[in-house]
Amino acid sequence: MPRPKIREPKRKRISNQIPAFLLMSLVILFITFFIVAQFRNATAFGGGGGKYLYNPAPNDKETKADIYPIVEYVSPPQRPSETNDDYHERKSHPPFLGKDDKSDRIVLFYAPWCGHCVHYKPLYIKLGREVNAIHPVTFHAVSCVEHGPICKDEEVHGYPAMKYFGPGVEKGEVMDKKNLSGRSLLKKYLKLKDSDMPITAADNNDTAVEKKVAPKETMKEIFDKNNMF
Repeated sequence: MPRPKIREPKRKRISNQIPAFLLMSLVILFITFFIVAQFRNATAFGGGGGKYLYNPAPNDKETKADIYPIVEYVSPPQRPSETNDDYHERKSHPPFLGKDDKSDRIVLFYAPWCGHCVHYKPLYIKLGREVNAIHPVTFHAVSCVEHGPICKDEEVHGYPAMKYFGPGVEKGEVMDKKNLSGRSLLKKYLKLKDSDMPITAADNNDTAVEKKVAPKETMKEIFDKNNMF
């Protein structure tokens, strides 16, 4: 005669579920803490309430001079006679990403909530200054939170992503940010030779033999064009 099955007391089965419940609670708590920390990191660096990293708001401690020479792309205002479709098309295709721009351009695509993007910010500013101390190059920044269609068109799949656009080029070249200096950037992407580039303070332990700065008029035109001053 088969022995009857003995059922476990309900209290024991419930007690076995408690560790799993606590583990799940800890995982949810950790994810929430991580998201909040990332948001605080992004907003701590200013930038229009967390929408941008390189466009300081009027009440921020950081000023536009602090992020020079980076030019943050902010959507232009809609024209009175412009339809919504035409406006969306225009703001999703800024001039500096088109073939009509005949200058050398570096464009950084980022998300303000991304911790890597926040930590790369001072390095990107430093890189822009190093490059422009030798040769004039426009440095742009595009927030993929504010300009999702642009980042989709540029096939940005990770943050931060940096691209080089040569004169008249509308398909940028993905850049390797690792150990990138102003001089190495100019050599690798703009194909400049050492003989084309003067020695700067950044190259010679802050003792410059010759320092060539981008013309003030050129950089002022860039800032005026983007309504930065």
